[in-house]
Amino acid sequence: SVRTGRWLRAAMRQMDRMIRRDRNRPSVILWGMGNESRSRKAYRALKDLVRSLDPSRPTIYAENHMYRAKKAGTVGLPDVWGCNYELDRMSDGRAASALRSVVVSECSYVPTAERGVAELEKEQVVTIAKDIGVIREDCDTAGYALWCMNDYSTLRKKRYTRCCGIVDAWRLPKMAFDLLRAMQLDEPVVKIYGDWSAATLGSSREMTIFTNCEQISLIRNGETMLSCPGGPMLSLPVAFQPGELVVTGNKGGREASERLVSWGEAQQLVVTPEQESGDAAKRETVGIRIRVLDADGALCRNWNGEATVGVSGDARSRAHTPGDRILVRGGEARTFVTSNGQEGVARVIVACEELPSGCADVRFEFTASTT
Repeated sequence: SVRTGRWLRAAMRQMDRMIRRDRNRPSVILWGMGNESRSRKAYRALKDLVRSLDPSRPTIYAENHMYRAKKAGTVGLPDVWGCNYELDRMSDGRAASALRSVVVSECSYVPTAERGVAELEKEQVVTIAKDIGVIREDCDTAGYALWCMNDYSTLRKKRYTRCCGIVDAWRLPKMAFDLLRAMQLDEPVVKIYGDWSAATLGSSREMTIFTNCEQISLIRNGETMLSCPGGPMLSLPVAFQPGELVVTGNKGGREASERLVSWGEAQQLVVTPEQESGDAAKRETVGIRIRVLDADGALCRNWNGEATVGVSGDARSRAHTPGDRILVRGGEARTFVTSNGQEGVARVIVACEELPSGCADVRFEFTASTT
């Protein structure tokens, strides 16, 4: 909560130190005075302090309840209006701000978008696409920040799991990640999602494609099923046939493609270190990728479950969950091992009840730069 008294005295000290430390950094564009809480007296004092230390940059605070801001008299105080979620109230904040501009400081909050659960990921995608559409139509909005980059946990209000990220807590991407790639990047992007499992009943499958290409083609086992203008997001019904589904696209003369192979029943866990060795002296942490494959080595993209991680040798597990459990979603997971500071080989063993265990070795050694 933004307050006066002791809180404000501490905030003034912190703002003073922050500005003196960072005012020569070109990456700083605004000085933020607070988030989702309001005090006219506090914000006036903080704004006066900012102007005395750095008159070249404007102030902002992030507001999620315009009616509360009007009641507290804080609407006209920041130079730039910081809008959290209330996209329909951006014009009110802009009209009152000194620079007549808005930064959407938070938007697109969907706390249930668990990676690997298609209907929940799609809800997040729809929300982000809608919000960005509204923001882009407003020519006086200077920018936006999604809530948020990655999934997280918090003790606040016992919200132990928040699946708000465009990547999960282990930085594996969701559909929303590829939506943003298709909306933002200059290089050609194509990404396809959908159930292409041979075990699923039904001949027609809805496939979701994210792309920024002007034209795409959908090719099933060498046969072109359709060609159509690009996205950024397309939902297309495709008659299932075991084998290969390929999406190709063209953007400005540059091509991109992605290949999806049908999969059968899950048969194996494949464990792969993201690097073969780590620095023992620096107690380096190495990422470990886990994939659930069928008998032919195809990724089982609809496999969701849990596994446990065991480490023997010169490292310890960093699974970040009780009992060294890891969540496998969409046939993939990620975990970590950290060196104990000694040279040697660590064996990482991943096990679950449904599948044979998988393992991989990571060597930790003293490198030339640390000896």
